[in-house]
Amino acid sequence: MKNSFKYYGVPKLGKDQIIDGLIYYVCGLLGNGKNNNAFIMIRETLMSETLYGEAKDYSEEYGEGLGQFDKIAFEDVQKRANLKHKKIIKEYTNLDIEECNYEDLRKNSLLSIIFVRLKYLLIEECIPVNIKDRYNYYKKYYNTVLGKATLDHFLKANNYKAENE
Repeated sequence: MKNSFKYYGVPKLGKDQIIDGLIYYVCGLLGNGKNNNAFIMIRETLMSETLYGEAKDYSEEYGEGLGQFDKIAFEDVQKRANLKHKKIIKEYTNLDIEECNYEDLRKNSLLSIIFVRLKYLLIEECIPVNIKDRYNYYKKYYNTVLGKATLDHFLKANNYKAENE
């Protein structure tokens, strides 16, 4: 039987619905943000980073999991995440943020999404409402100035019209 998992531990059949459901679950556990848009920010991040698991997994060079998390960010989130959030995650998912390994992000899509949400929770600034402002937020706090993401890529990956169209 052919492996039904394409990349990042997500099955091919119903992939988008599964990832959406995991994001909703994580936002239900950890909050959807002051502007009630953490779901969309995480979804846009995953689309930009891995096309929701469709992009080939180049994680050895680019990071781990659906969110292409780099090791420095992983260790930072592991260390600085709110204790209350860590307890909620442990209680409702049986995942221990302090005990998991960086490589676990590769095949555990739930864990990968949890780390994306925890990273955004460490940012004091609210997730913006406007798409271009969310791109700037993503670029500043997630992809960083060293990352290759551009506004055009971010918009296209998320099926938004590019600026010049």
